[in-house]
Formats: sequence, structure tokens, C-alpha cells
Amino acid sequence: MIRPISILLIFCSLFWQTAVAQYGSQYFDGQEGMHYFTDSTANNLWQIGPPQKLLFNEASTAPNVAITDTLEYYPENNESILTIEVVNDSGYFGEYTTFNWVQKIDFGLSNDGGIVEFKANDTSDWVNIFDNPFVYEVFGFDEANLGVLSSGDMAFSGTDLTWRHLWMCLDANFFYTEDTLHFRFRMVSDEVPSEHEGWMIDNLHFQSVTPHTLEDLVPEGTYMSIGPNPSSGRIQILTEKLPDYHIIESIEVWNMQGQAVRQYGKSPTKFWIDIGDLPKGVYFLKVKTNLREETFKVLLQP
Repeated sequence: MIRPISILLIFCSLFWQTAVAQYGSQYFDGQEGMHYFTDSTANNLWQIGPPQKLLFNEASTAPNVAITDTLEYYPENNESILTIEVVNDSGYFGEYTTFNWVQKIDFGLSNDGGIVEFKANDTSDWVNIFDNPFVYEVFGFDEANLGVLSSGDMAFSGTDLTWRHLWMCLDANFFYTEDTLHFRFRMVSDEVPSEHEGWMIDNLHFQSVTPHTLEDLVPEGTYMSIGPNPSSGRIQILTEKLPDYHIIESIEVWNMQGQAVRQYGKSPTKFWIDIGDLPKGVYFLKVKTNLREETFKVLLQP
């Protein structure tokens, strides 16, 4: 089901432009009483309008899209950002949430690409949605178009002219106390000129989903599990899926000398940590949820 929420879209580079949508969707065409407020700048390529390029020539839902310039190729040495702010008006995001959109990409085969990031509030840092312990899953894209830029950011790259319907799944319990979620689409290009059309996005949705379709990976009859154990560094923490409010409140890693060597705060109930930089040996992993606490003996090995 879709909970009543608001989406505020902010397009920024050195300056910004905004648009507002209601009820968890944005088609860029004025449905559902949406209002657009734009501020034209020389550096920000994101525009709302009908695509009129050679490859990007039709919206997924006509007439408009969000696009890195409706007419021109993107230039070198550019960073353009489209930010979506999801405001929680209902007081509850739901048990699980999905953020989904459709896109086409056309990037040069250098260090140009499209990066998707999110954060929970105004004070937290932007984090990449890929290889991220706070994200259950991202799917719907062609894996051939996912690469790593020279900056180390995982990004969409290359060309894919099929309208791909992408989904990003989050545990809404983790955001239970937050009133806003932020997502952004960041296009970057390097110093090498190229004749490519960039990024085109349409049909965004943010939904609160109950019940969810994510598989419960904890063995039957088990509240919490970790693995692999022994481990070379990355340890997956899984807890039983429950219908009520359920989060990990804290995670602590203790060495054999009784010293806390790692501490983590509020986390989703499907999470991973990486302790591969610690000295090899035996550690104790203490995981506390809002319901109970469990401790695991972990062997960290090469």
C-alpha cells in the first residue's frame, strides 16, 4: 500500500531548482497537484521537459522526464545532482519501503557515470546505494552497466537505451524515527570530451510495503544468525523478520582482552560489518535489538 507522503525534488550543482510532488510518485508531468520551481544555472544539467535528443527522444510517460539537458550532450568536467526528499507525513514509513524509478543512460567509456546515493536526515552523510549494509537490494538494471569510477564510486556507466525499472529496498523500521529520507542522482564527467547524452529518469515512486516480499534468511526457529564464521572480515548479521517495530540498536565487537574495538549504532535487522582490518584472532560480537541481545564468538582469519 502507498502511505501519504510528499516528495520534494531538488536539482543542484552550484545552485538548485526544486519541484514538489504528493503521495509518493513523480512523473514530471503535473499529475497529483505537483508544482515545479526552477532556477536556471549554467552548471546544472538537470532539466524537466520533453527529451529531444537523438537517443533520448521519448519519455517513459509522455511528455516530460528529468534529463541531463533536453537538447545537448553533457560537457566534460561536470557534476549535476538531482535530489529527491521524501517527507513522512503519516508518522510511519511502513514495515519495508521501496524507492523505484525508470531510467536510460548514455555515458562515455571513461570516468563518466551516474551515481545514486541516499541519507536518512540532513546531518548524515550521503552513501552509495550499492555495496551498502543499509540497503536490502537494488535490482532491475543490467549488471554490464554497473562499474567503479576513478573516485571509487559505484556508478551506472556505458549505454543502455532500454527503459529499465529499478527498485531499491530498505527496512523502514530503521527510519522509524526519521521524518525525511533523501535520495539523489549525481552525474559526473571527467576531463575527456565525449558526445553522449547522459541520464534520463522518469516515473519515480516511494512506497511503504506491508507485507514485504523479501525472503527471511534466518533459519527457522532462530531469532538471530551471523556468518560466515570463521570470517575474513565481512560478517552478515540477520535477525528474524517481525511484523512490529524491530531494529538493531547497537553492535559491539570485543577482543579477548575485554576491550570494545568496534561499535555501531542503530542499524537495520539485515546488516553487515567489516572488521577485516583488525588483527586476526577470536572476537565476541554483541548484537542488541529492541527486543533482545545475543553474543557470538567469531574467528577472524586471513
